[in-house]
Amino acid sequence: MRHVPKLLLTVLKKKKPAIALDIGVGKGYLPSQLHKHNLLTDYYGIDIIRQSKYCNEQIDILNFETPGRYPLIICDQVIEHIYDQSQAL
Repeated sequence: MRHVPKLLLTVLKKKKPAIALDIGVGKGYLPSQLHKHNLLTDYYGIDIIRQSKYCNEQIDILNFETPGRYPLIICDQVIEHIYDQSQAL
């Protein structure tokens, strides 16, 4: 799992969140690895372009309202692609 960020692995192993929200899921590499190694049981992914089975909702991050609460929010390799970063945060 060399392409999974070390900080994320540390958080998942310590906290063991039941569900995570992934903003910018892309082609689904990260969630596929997390599921493969049983590090995450439930997952909700969003992206502006639906590219994988892990994308539950195709939407721009600036228009997204979370349908619930998430103990873990992943936003890996996303912020640099957003024009107005302060609005996205």
